[in-house]
Amino acid sequence: MSYSNSIRCQQQLAGIEAIDYFLVQQWQQQLAGDVDELIWHLLLATCWSQRQGHNCLEVNWLAQQRLWQHSDQPDSGYLFPSPPTLHDALAKLASLLTPSIPVVIAEQRIYLQRLWLHEQAIAEQLANRMQRQTVSAAACQRLTSQWPTLFSNTSSDETDWQQVAVANAIGRPLTVICGGPGTGKTYTVTRLLAALLIAADEPQRIMMTAPTGKAAQRLSESIAGAKSQLLEQGVSGDLLAAIPEQAATLHRLLGYRPDRMALNYHAEHPLPCDILLVDEVSMVDTAMMAKLLDALPAASKLILLGDVDQLPSVDAGCVLADITERDCGYSAQAAELIATLSQQVVPVAANSAFDYQTMLRKSHRFAGAIGQVAQLVIQCQAKASWQLLSHHQGHSGQQTLAFDHEVQLVADDQWQIWLSRAVVAEYRGIFKAQSLSDGFAALAAFRLLVATRVGERGVEPLNQRIEQLLAQQLNQANMPPELLIKPSQMYRGKPIMVTENDYATELFNGDVGLIWPDEQGRLMAWFEGQEQGQPTFRRVSLSRLPPVEPVYAMTIHKTQGSEFGHVAVLLPQQRHELLSPELLYTGITRAKQRLTLCASESVWHHALSQRIVRFSGLKQRIAERLNLQK
Repeated sequence: MSYSNSIRCQQQLAGIEAIDYFLVQQWQQQLAGDVDELIWHLLLATCWSQRQGHNCLEVNWLAQQRLWQHSDQPDSGYLFPSPPTLHDALAKLASLLTPSIPVVIAEQRIYLQRLWLHEQAIAEQLANRMQRQTVSAAACQRLTSQWPTLFSNTSSDETDWQQVAVANAIGRPLTVICGGPGTGKTYTVTRLLAALLIAADEPQRIMMTAPTGKAAQRLSESIAGAKSQLLEQGVSGDLLAAIPEQAATLHRLLGYRPDRMALNYHAEHPLPCDILLVDEVSMVDTAMMAKLLDALPAASKLILLGDVDQLPSVDAGCVLADITERDCGYSAQAAELIATLSQQVVPVAANSAFDYQTMLRKSHRFAGAIGQVAQLVIQCQAKASWQLLSHHQGHSGQQTLAFDHEVQLVADDQWQIWLSRAVVAEYRGIFKAQSLSDGFAALAAFRLLVATRVGERGVEPLNQRIEQLLAQQLNQANMPPELLIKPSQMYRGKPIMVTENDYATELFNGDVGLIWPDEQGRLMAWFEGQEQGQPTFRRVSLSRLPPVEPVYAMTIHKTQGSEFGHVAVLLPQQRHELLSPELLYTGITRAKQRLTLCASESVWHHALSQRIVRFSGLKQRIAERLNLQK
């Protein structure tokens, strides 16, 4: 090969890591024959693709692609040949593979064996759950008699997709409910859980989970609120008591044991549940979904909630996107049951393979400018979305810095003034708070979101800068020492984010806390929780804290599962590979009341031209199994 060592390889190929080089070198020695340059780079691309979030490498996509270019060297990287040459190389690679090499070739895809096995397992489990079970006449009668207590205010002539989602889930081992923020996913699923309890002939054990601590907390809060509403509507308190109000993270649910790098729950020791609800499924990667399904009893019901337009998982996979279809219809059997239970009429389609899903289509929160911007962004309407934003841009002085509108655009060249005045002002409420609960409320009122960790507009320099600005503006000469803001130290009111999982303290990467004194005035790290529908606060001594960082600014990736009253999104000054419509949509939809964007028009247009694509064979694997079952 032309690369004498890993350093030389990384110098010539942008984005390649040393582990990629060494793996391919190891496999080269184990192949049953000589390897030419093209096969070597095919294996390298297979390693690289997994780190890009793909389940596999689509060989057809590689044709005449130049990968691993340096931005300032257009002829750098490696240029893959035409499809016929690639297909010949793939056939040759297949003949050279030995059992010791963890690589699988399927159709025109190359997998790392681990992801191939996970994809196969997911396809098998989900395909087995896609066949509707018979709903008894007695169950239908119980449901129709109690349906009005589950859904009030049903006089609209429009299709009520929340009712459709609940009715469509009855008798299904697998249910998928998708929708953007404000479409009422947890409102709907709480009624679904109640409906499943009504329909069941025996008591049901329900468990709830989400990928992160914040997402689990939000799910718990939403379920508790929806239960209170159902109680007021006349739903039995005894029935509602069977719906839990505490959701666990996926790691906690499965009983991850770091000392043994193993899970407590798996196929031989399944979860003790009859119904499992999983929220924020777009964040669940292929490996975690395989482990979750492995631990699920075969007879249990699985309910998946998520927003398919959000960012996909950090690690490889796009499970939610693979198992959903935007414009699918319903089978005649499904449409009949939906009409019987909910009086809603839905389209019947000849191809109804995806009728286990329901898309919630009406946002009850984002009817204004935030919702308009979000929809234009996910549709990649760069020109229209920028025009809409421009209507909300001030021109000079205080106008540019004011937050008088639901949506505000700050001129890109004004970002430093905006940061020092407006952004810092938003965080003052934390330090004016008189109680821990008020401090957390102030923290939830605003967050600055960015795309990257490094660079002038990255998380790390921004957190340092905001901390210094707060100290300059809020510290006073006569202030008690315990109230001073001390950059790079712990101080009262400092927001922190955990950056490493720590099972001893049960704190996990992404958990957000607040530094606050206890009853004796000792600084502690406090973390918000939820029990019995009420907020709780857990303290951890500073000496026991895992690694943390300030969280005045955070990456958009870290915000999934979170919401804030006012969100400010600051984009890089230059084009960046991380920018995408999905990233912007995720950041924008974290805002509950107000949104501020600071970006240049060129970077905005660039971001909306880079839709995320993830390669996977999961949809095909499921289809193959469904055909076999027929």
